[in-house]
Amino acid sequence: MRIVGGVDTDDVTVDLTVAINEFHTTVYGTALQIEDYRDFRFEKVWRVSYNDAEARMFAFFSTRYFLNLLPRDDARICLPILRSWGIELHQVSARPDIIHRHTQRFYEIFFPEIFHSLHFSSNIGTSLASSSRTKLDILRAINADFYVEDNLEYALAAADDVEIVFLMDQPWNQTRQTLALNVIRVDNWYSILYYLHQYFF
Repeated sequence: MRIVGGVDTDDVTVDLTVAINEFHTTVYGTALQIEDYRDFRFEKVWRVSYNDAEARMFAFFSTRYFLNLLPRDDARICLPILRSWGIELHQVSARPDIIHRHTQRFYEIFFPEIFHSLHFSSNIGTSLASSSRTKLDILRAINADFYVEDNLEYALAAADDVEIVFLMDQPWNQTRQTLALNVIRVDNWYSILYYLHQYFF
């Protein structure tokens, strides 16, 4: 049986927001904790204009905080296991154009031969991503059976087409809304490994 999985990048395989907060604390003197990031739109968290937030993110991409990022430990352990089970994995990332090459290199170094392909989508939070394809478009194209995401909006959009959507629990994806039965909130990759083994094997 062919099983296909889509995997988001930031705050799924790498803890990007932790690095962004460290950068922002150092450069702008803020004292925010990860728990303060309750909105996916950083201009709301930092209380700056949309343009200022984009400029800060653009600057972040050229710093050591971004360039020296390492994968999440649980992702490094669990993704090779999923691949060993014969699962076809695809990266589905909304990262902006300016860091596509770095992202490709990141996966070549840390996840060699794990992902079947790397796809870049449009991004609801920034104009820095020029692709016209949405994440849902990509998930449909690869016929994904499951998807791992931290953005609530993307997760809910995927739930109508994808059999299982794993929502990585984060401050910015909390909601009072009752999630669809096929959207499973998880804390880490070990939980995903458990659920997938129970469901498909």
